Amino acid sequence: MADKELVDAIRQGDTEAFSLLFDRYYGEALRAAYLITGNRCDSEYVVQDAFITCYEKLSKLRDAERFRYWFFRILTRTAWKYCNKQKREQPVSEVFDSELPSHDPSSFEILAEQETASEIRQAVNALSPKQRTVVVLYYYHEFSVAEIAEIMGCTAGTVKSRLFSARKNLQKSLSQTKERSFNHA
Repeated sequence: MADKELVDAIRQGDTEAFSLLFDRYYGEALRAAYLITGNRCDSEYVVQDAFITCYEKLSKLRDAERFRYWFFRILTRTAWKYCNKQKREQPVSEVFDSELPSHDPSSFEILAEQETASEIRQAVNALSPKQRTVVVLYYYHEFSVAEIAEIMGCTAGTVKSRLFSARKNLQKSLSQTKERSFNHA
C-alpha cells in the first residue's frame, strides 16, 4: 500500500494504517536519528517523539504523496532539538554496515576496514548536527539535494553549502588522522 493510501486511511481513523507506516519507516528513521544524535537510546527517543508528532500533525500534511519527506523533516528537527537540549555529542559506533567482500578477507583486510570505519565514524561525529544531518541524508539515505532542502526547510544552496563544508571538514579530519598515524608508525 502506498504512503498516500495509508495517510488517507489514518485520516479516516484507521490505526492499523499508522502501524504500517511506522513499520515501514522505523528502521530508516532509527538509523538517521542514530547518526545525528550519536547515541542509540537518544535515537530511539527521537524516533518515538517524531512518530508521535507525525501522528498529531498528520492533518496538516497537504500532499500525502510527500509523506516520507515530511516525516524526515519532523525527524531531523526533533533530533536537532534533542541534541541542543542535551548539549552532548557522543561518538557514533556500530552504525555503519559494511558489506562483506566476495572473498574471505585476510586479518589485515579486516583490521584495515575496521580502522577506516572507525576513523570515518569519528570524523562524521565531529561535524555539527546540521552538517552531520546533510551527510546522513545524502550519503546514507540517498536523498537528493532538493529533497534534503525540503526535509531541512532550507534552500538547495544551503544544502550544497553544508555538504561542501562537511566534505571539507571530513577531509581535514581524516587527513589529520592519517598524519597522526603516520607519525606514530
